[in-house]
Amino acid sequence: MAQPVCRFLRTKSYYTADKNETTLTEAAPARQFWCVRSAAAMGPDDRVVGPLDCIQERACFDTNDVMFV
Repeated sequence: MAQPVCRFLRTKSYYTADKNETTLTEAAPARQFWCVRSAAAMGPDDRVVGPLDCIQERACFDTNDVMFV
């Protein structure tokens, strides 16, 4: 089963032609993440955002089927 992705999680590669299924599900040393709700690297709950941090247990998490075409 695929890892659920928060619909508010973003990284620069989400907006590029290079986006793929790992864009929002895998961390990489050069990849920086932010939350579109807080417009920062910290979510609205004042916790760090990222693929391993944005999980269903967080109150601000909202899942969305992310499609990469």
